[in-house]
Amino acid sequence: MKIRKTNKKDLPQLKRLCLEAHKELAQFSEDIAVNKKTEDAVNQEMNSIFKDPFTKVLAAEEGGKVMGNIYIFFTPGLRNEASISNLFVAKSQRRKKIGSALITEAINWLKQKGVKRVRMVVYRKNKNALSFLKKFGFKKEPIKVFWLTKPI
Repeated sequence: MKIRKTNKKDLPQLKRLCLEAHKELAQFSEDIAVNKKTEDAVNQEMNSIFKDPFTKVLAAEEGGKVMGNIYIFFTPGLRNEASISNLFVAKSQRRKKIGSALITEAINWLKQKGVKRVRMVVYRKNKNALSFLKKFGFKKEPIKVFWLTKPI
């Protein structure tokens, strides 16, 4: 297995993983639906990630097949902080240390860039993700911000 930076040739496989992740995450939030609009949104997101200078996507690949991915986001103006999201491994490839390899590579890369702190958003109900990330030293932090919403 190899961890590498993604490229545009990976788009079909990244889209497949992203849709699989949406289906799985739907159990944690009623706001996540998987339908034609989701596919359109995934296509739009995937096409934009390679244009964003503050985003890096790593893939776990073996035999030409992308088995997992992780997104790294830098926030302009916050040199010492970054966010990780979309850590996802295809269900058929789990329990093979792929997620561990992805997060380890992402953290090592961030350290090389001088980042001192990394954040990751996880659904409270996603006990597997919380347990997994705890092994890498992630800790729950009191929420310092609120999502403000307005029905329209």
